[in-house]
Amino acid sequence: MAVSGTIQNVRIAGMACAVPSAVVGNDIFVSRFGAEQMEKFEKMVGVRERRFSDAKESTADLAVAAARQLQDKGLWSGDNVDAVLFVSQTPNRILPATACELQARLGITTDAIAYDINLGCSGFAYGLFSAASLLQMPGVGRVILCGGDTISKLTKYDDPARAPLFGDAGFAVVLEKEDEATPIHFAFKTDGSGSEAISCEYGGHLCMDGMDVFNFTINEVPDLIKETLADCSLSVDQIDYFVLHQANRFVLKQVAFAIGTSMRKLPVSMDRYGNTSSASIPLTLCDMKVRDPDLSVKKCLMSGFGVGLSWGTLVMDFNFDTCFGIVETRRADV
Repeated sequence: MAVSGTIQNVRIAGMACAVPSAVVGNDIFVSRFGAEQMEKFEKMVGVRERRFSDAKESTADLAVAAARQLQDKGLWSGDNVDAVLFVSQTPNRILPATACELQARLGITTDAIAYDINLGCSGFAYGLFSAASLLQMPGVGRVILCGGDTISKLTKYDDPARAPLFGDAGFAVVLEKEDEATPIHFAFKTDGSGSEAISCEYGGHLCMDGMDVFNFTINEVPDLIKETLADCSLSVDQIDYFVLHQANRFVLKQVAFAIGTSMRKLPVSMDRYGNTSSASIPLTLCDMKVRDPDLSVKKCLMSGFGVGLSWGTLVMDFNFDTCFGIVETRRADV
């Protein structure tokens, strides 16, 4: 059984994402891998373009841009934030914690808690759970969860499986205490015996065993989704959207089939942004609101899965009116 439970009295006040303005289409990879290879890639994986940051633009820069969007909406100020969390596998440096840098860059009081969470594909689910858990403490009233990844910096130029797959993005979420907030149900699992399936040594490039990752996903993720729905006494039909980590289109189709739903309920953003690791769920949520401004409160199941191996699921009534868009940062040199 997964570690599971329900968090009460916490609401998402706002969410925003940031992506580099440099749009990198599949045509740039044709000269590297050939037209036939890229046609197969696009058909199977579902990515036709992505965003790449330049050498000087970090994950923290993207997270700051997203957080500023929420500050401009009046959702936080430097003196009313009690904690800053940063979830990523591409931090600025080994040390200090990037969250400490964000606390200073954002002008947040020194009375705040600040720490990093080193997770990727499942990072948003774990990060949201961690932020919501902090809000159960008497002295914590508002938390900024920041994160994202710039995985493009970890892929080899000549790697046909990974170089075209990943894109760069950051996000920020403001969470607050609210007595009338609807509950957030969570469930999490970990299998470190599969840690070699996706790995990166210090100073090295991303290594990934695609078959191991695929087998893990189709064998484990649907079961956790079903278990979570059972714990919530919900059926598949009662979920409006299954917002999943954007691993690749084929994986999403397999998960949809396994849980007994259609791709109509699984929104896709990877076609335009690639696999953005820990940012993929919030980016998909914000993209949904951009594409359909009339979206309001929907019953959503969010599930992140991958590197670790780790996977987590959240069920909530998500208010899409709290999504404040996707900001583009400065042009990258690709």
